Amino acid sequence: MKIYIHKCDNCKKIHFITSSQWHRLNNGKQKKCYCSKVCANNVKTNRDNVVCDNCGKTFSKTKHKISVSKNNFCCRKCTDEYRTKINRNVRKCEFCENYFETTKSSKKRFCNTKCQNEWQKTNVGIKNKRFTRVLIKCDYCDKEFYIKKYKLEQENHFCSINCRQNWFKNTYSQLDETKNKSRETALKMLEDGKFSHTNTKPQLIVNEILGNMNIDYINEYNVKYYSIDNYLSDYDLFIEVQGDYWHCNPIKFEKPKNKNQKDRIVRDKAKHKYIKNKYNTEILYLWEYDIIHNIELVKYLIETFVKNTGFLYDYNSYNYKLINNNLELNIIKNL
Repeated sequence: MKIYIHKCDNCKKIHFITSSQWHRLNNGKQKKCYCSKVCANNVKTNRDNVVCDNCGKTFSKTKHKISVSKNNFCCRKCTDEYRTKINRNVRKCEFCENYFETTKSSKKRFCNTKCQNEWQKTNVGIKNKRFTRVLIKCDYCDKEFYIKKYKLEQENHFCSINCRQNWFKNTYSQLDETKNKSRETALKMLEDGKFSHTNTKPQLIVNEILGNMNIDYINEYNVKYYSIDNYLSDYDLFIEVQGDYWHCNPIKFEKPKNKNQKDRIVRDKAKHKYIKNKYNTEILYLWEYDIIHNIELVKYLIETFVKNTGFLYDYNSYNYKLINNNLELNIIKNL
């Protein structure tokens, strides 16, 4: 039997055919001839043979999938192996100079933790050639530590948050300059109305009395280091509204009960001394008890205080009584 050589009409592979097949092709009785059943089926199902990009095996795949696929794989195993292969690379360990494999996205520089630890012993901190920090002393505990060069421009340097907080609490905040600056800031905030707690009930009553008497006033008047509850702008006089508890009214307290009251008395005396020396005038002190229970007494005191341009025999409302529309002095105690 004669055998003829033929090129597959699908994959173009050379194969052998019988004489009867050759005659049918020549006579036109058979249009095409394929090397295998696989090629014949591929033509019927619109498939082509392709080579696996991982293992090199030939397999069939639909023409549509071939056109939309970047790579061709014969199975899932080949797909995973290929992706692992292209996403990994070989690097040189920076310590032992051995080669190791890792993913391309990894920042790994050493083949194992032992090499990394040994490298850090000679290249981290001040041992690093690129180390540029400067050694200085902490302004609070005198401990030496390193800082970046640009931070040298700062006025103070601390080795920890604890030291910074302790320095601020025990050193900076106790300076007279700091205290004065804090007072000025607080007074400015009072002036701008950022503190609403100053509008107490006694204060509102005094404001109403002054308004009814047609006396212009300014609440929380700033006198640099202190604020005055009511400044009578037309008469250049000062009125303070004193809470019984916080300012320690001697009618209710024989002596201060706690540190808050003691500190408040000291601050009140300091404010009085400052006003007396700077403005050469006295302050009229209207106390909470009298404002609430002896409102007529308070009115007469304000009226007399203004009429006498700031002169009274005593400037605390608790040292007065109102008898038959006349003010009578009744000295109890002056703190």
